[in-house]
Amino acid sequence: MSDHGKSAAAKNRKPFWKKWWFWVIIVLTVVAIGGMNGNRTNPTQQATVSAGATAKPKITPKEPTPEAKKNTPTKKSPLQEFKRSFDAQSATPISNISSFVVQDRNSGHYRTEYRLGAYSDATGEHGTIGDISIDMVRYRDSMFRIYATGPRDSVLAVYPALAKSMDPSLTDTDIQALVDKYRQGYVANDLSFADSAKRIESNDFTLQDGNIEAFIDADFSK
Repeated sequence: MSDHGKSAAAKNRKPFWKKWWFWVIIVLTVVAIGGMNGNRTNPTQQATVSAGATAKPKITPKEPTPEAKKNTPTKKSPLQEFKRSFDAQSATPISNISSFVVQDRNSGHYRTEYRLGAYSDATGEHGTIGDISIDMVRYRDSMFRIYATGPRDSVLAVYPALAKSMDPSLTDTDIQALVDKYRQGYVANDLSFADSAKRIESNDFTLQDGNIEAFIDADFSK
């Protein structure tokens, strides 16, 4: 090609920024960048939305209605249950009742077993049944024991009512069998092995200065 032809071709060649395709590329690039920015989520806004989405509504518990409170069963007191039951069955009720601190060595009612931790929150009451002295001790919430001390015939006479008040499931036959057996000699834990026993944990009779002492231990949660 001659120098003249080259010069004419150079004049006719437009700068690339004047080409139509250059501006098409520019427009497409700007649109793409704008789309990317539009899809970005503000981290603070996203965290706020997430927290709001996962937060659980606070539920305020309803107060029981007076009627519901009235119908809610109250927790039984072994001590009160025993006294009510015994007084309903015995011709001679428990009287002269007084409270004592179970682990107080100077209470006049202290026993060696009371030193144990099981009796740290125990409550005790002392009373009389005619010529019988009775100690009643609640411990470990539902555990309850009695010690009835007096003349042999007096203790044996009220023993059926004592045993039945400690364990209502005991049959008269099982209780009387124990009384008859004791009249013939020493017995221990016979009530706990009776077929009808449900609450009884242990029991025995011991001699106390010419008198006898009837001991019964029961679990009132059963």
